[in-house]
Amino acid sequence: MADSKRRLPVLKSPEPNEDDERRPWHWVGFGTIAIFAAWLPLAYLATAAQARIVSRFAEASSPEAIADAIQRAAPQDVARLQFAILLLLALPLAAGAFGGGFVVGRWSRRAGVREAALAGLATALMTCALSWRIGVSWAAFAGVFLAIPVAAAGGWLGTRARARSAGRTG
Repeated sequence: MADSKRRLPVLKSPEPNEDDERRPWHWVGFGTIAIFAAWLPLAYLATAAQARIVSRFAEASSPEAIADAIQRAAPQDVARLQFAILLLLALPLAAGAFGGGFVVGRWSRRAGVREAALAGLATALMTCALSWRIGVSWAAFAGVFLAIPVAAAGGWLGTRARARSAGRTG
């Protein structure tokens, strides 16, 4: 009687097969998505922090009062404010690029530093194109010089983590 019952087959994950592995260039797209997924929420928080810093610097909240206070401020104070804002906006991109590069290096089988760097390049070029809808500015390319090496560093660290993981299981 027990044999007449229908049983669901137990799903086992098949052994990894080289034929099933994604090509390395697929990981460029996955890395780009990972960079955006990490970067955008952090950029939102950085933009909110930027507004608070500028308001505190100018001791005002209206855009006109802020612009007036910045014009009246000493040049070195304005330079420090600009540097703080630049750093504040660059850190989320760097964190996202590093994380996306790490994802590419760690969880792919054949992709590595090159694909992680290409994901950083793709992300930076897309953001340049999106920012140019407002107006063309060469300052938008600053992200290219940040995202590529930081994503490559994340990819390098990810490949090292992948190699350590393979050494423990293999």
